[in-house]
Amino acid sequence: MIESLNAALEISLLTIMIWREARSESFDAKLQVAWTVRNRVEHPKWWGKTFSEVITKRLQYSSMTYAKDLQLILYPIVGDSKVSECLNAAYMAYQRVATKKPIYPTADSYFDDSIEPPAWATIDKFCGKIGRLNFYNVDGDTGD
Repeated sequence: MIESLNAALEISLLTIMIWREARSESFDAKLQVAWTVRNRVEHPKWWGKTFSEVITKRLQYSSMTYAKDLQLILYPIVGDSKVSECLNAAYMAYQRVATKKPIYPTADSYFDDSIEPPAWATIDKFCGKIGRLNFYNVDGDTGD
């Protein structure tokens, strides 16, 4: 019971983060955003060891922790059609569901085109781009 409650809470938090960060993006982008959290959990370094720790680590997912991010106070409303896609992406990444894999399986970070590229966004760490999101493997782990 406790494990299923923990999973439900982590998937819910991940769903809100995906909704805030990528709700207007394609399903592939949503899944890729979710997978950045999965990759950080699997290779914790300084990010955290659980989905909750990673998602709420200060300034890692700005829509969840940065006071100046306008998304921080937004929540989906009943009937929001984008929530189900965000929930599906969260569930797939959390459970490692094999029906759909991320396009860039080693990406652990990303940034939106609306901001200047961060210092960590170097060409040697670039995995690829989906929509307005640029994905990177910052920690160098390859998933092996």
